[in-house]
Amino acid sequence: MKKLLGLVVVLFLGNMLLAAPSLAVTESPVTDIYNWTGPLADPDAFQGQWFKDNATGEEHPRSNEFYDNVEGNGGGFQSCGAIFGNVINLVYAGGPGTNIMSFDIEATIVNDVPATTAWPDGSNSHSEFLSTTEQYDGTLYDTKLAIEFAINRFGMMPPTWTGPYRDRQPYIQALNEDE
Repeated sequence: MKKLLGLVVVLFLGNMLLAAPSLAVTESPVTDIYNWTGPLADPDAFQGQWFKDNATGEEHPRSNEFYDNVEGNGGGFQSCGAIFGNVINLVYAGGPGTNIMSFDIEATIVNDVPATTAWPDGSNSHSEFLSTTEQYDGTLYDTKLAIEFAINRFGMMPPTWTGPYRDRQPYIQALNEDE
């Protein structure tokens, strides 16, 4: 009985190390209408999404993106709660209502079980498209948190708001959305 219980615990803990879903963001399967979406070192983004280390100026790619999809749309047991965070420090240029100069986010990322249902094809505000049925099931290494909370200067908004997402005003407009 102890061996069976141990096996169940190992299998359960093993599932906690998997992603829901974690999809490749390298060019193919990602497609775009522009020729270059990556930095000079990889203009076609064949290596994936690039991140700049603000302390050193070095850029490093990540090949996959982990999504916290809702259950039934490709999410795992944590649903849209797999990534959760709060702004803990917000610095304004001259007080609330003026430009935001900096902020800190305290976040938790739960690498939950692989998606058990299909997820919809996706696109983003910079004209990239992803259509794939392949997902990565494994440990998330050297994880980076990328957030999109501001509208760009063109004011692109979703055509409809569906749960768990909601329209929150006033909007924050990003003047340097590419940094």
